[in-house]
Amino acid sequence: MIENIEFVVLLAGKSTRNYPQSKGLPHKALMPFGDRKVIDTVMENLVNAGAKYFTFIVSDMQTVHAFENCFTHEGYIETKFQEKGMHEQVKLLQSCYLPAGVKINYVIQDKPLGTGHAVGIAANTAEGRSIAMVLPDDIVLSEKGETVYQRAVKNYKGGNVIITRPVEDPSRWGIVENGRYVEKPKESTSNESGIAMMIFDPVVVKKLQTAANVVEQGIADSGLVGGELAWAHALNTAIEEDEAKQKIKTIPLGENDVYLDCGQIKEYERASLYMLIKNSIYKEEHKESIKKWIAQ
Repeated sequence: MIENIEFVVLLAGKSTRNYPQSKGLPHKALMPFGDRKVIDTVMENLVNAGAKYFTFIVSDMQTVHAFENCFTHEGYIETKFQEKGMHEQVKLLQSCYLPAGVKINYVIQDKPLGTGHAVGIAANTAEGRSIAMVLPDDIVLSEKGETVYQRAVKNYKGGNVIITRPVEDPSRWGIVENGRYVEKPKESTSNESGIAMMIFDPVVVKKLQTAANVVEQGIADSGLVGGELAWAHALNTAIEEDEAKQKIKTIPLGENDVYLDCGQIKEYERASLYMLIKNSIYKEEHKESIKKWIAQ
């Protein structure tokens, strides 16, 4: 397991972009996703990449309890399933459990101060580790070989590493250009958009930690953009100070990687359909049903 990286999963906010599907849930990562939930696929990707230390940034204690319940072992339910011959469901349930040694710390972000603030407050308990900021809206599956998460972690030797995908219109996205991060550029020579996971050097993490503590005390608004603490500001400042070490290294999606966007209703439904017909243990039955419905 990876000892020098804290994996910070961003799970705060109301998830209104996924309303009404996420309405009534503490967070959209608890929505169904294939045979399990979004958070199960997120954690599977990260644990398979060697993640050991996690911080979940959440809005309140209700959300804490909801995610704790996701990973709780339920031997009684397993026994009931076994007695009824529901062996496939036993395997699915067990796949939601986390392996021994994985540690999750919960940090409450009760004000919408942005993702940079989330990383900053996570740093208070990360014990000096680098931080991988994980966007649970973005899921990348790899049909064979190493996953993009594994490649990112393997290539991390300090500095800053960002998983990217090519986009048609860079002006709609955050773009990595010449080793820096540019938010929605009007013009760009790059089409590499940052997605899924960004690993920040301890220098960047320290900047965000300091800024978050200052902002919470109401002393200053340095680094605030639209009322939120911008992680890109801290990242680009660190690059200006030491470009050789801090310049962003990108991990582009490969030909075997499939990007699934769960951030809004239409995209989430399309991603869910992919999971049902490609990854579900019932995928062949799903395909037959879909064929029949389309033909009607």
